[in-house]
Amino acid sequence: IEQMTPEDEPFDAAFSHALLEHLADPVASLRRVRSLLKPGGVIGVCSPDWRGFLVAPAPPVLTEALAFYQRLQRENGGSVDAGGRLGEWLDQAGFSNVRMAARYECYADLRLIGEYLAQRIEQAEAIDGAVTKGWIDPGDPQRLAQALRMWQRQPSGLFAQAWVSAIGWA
Repeated sequence: IEQMTPEDEPFDAAFSHALLEHLADPVASLRRVRSLLKPGGVIGVCSPDWRGFLVAPAPPVLTEALAFYQRLQRENGGSVDAGGRLGEWLDQAGFSNVRMAARYECYADLRLIGEYLAQRIEQAEAIDGAVTKGWIDPGDPQRLAQALRMWQRQPSGLFAQAWVSAIGWA
């Protein structure tokens, strides 16, 4: 998409899922996509909103692990509240008739989300320099990852994540 120009054949539609929350300037990216759409073209976007977690059981160490994961997202230029901001971003990028909707995704197998989060936290020093930068103490990534792995074995546990979708027209 970066190498395309408005002179290239324009698109009728564009779709983005689980991307905008990772970008430092999502509005600039949405403007770029808008420039590549035909007049009246449509965009659909979907991002999680981490303010809407439902987690059970939620001992303090699990809450700490989730908070640290969110910090990684923010420190790397992303947004943990991206879902709730999709409409605003589409408006700022020049889209019209923006419509939003939300839903929850429940992980039937807690190992899917628990192991993902555990591994990401364990890799925080290698990927992000989190200990070196003072975002977390040296022993904490292993402690938080272990807590996630214990939690994911809960037979009656719950992890539900809010997802927001939005559409707009060029």
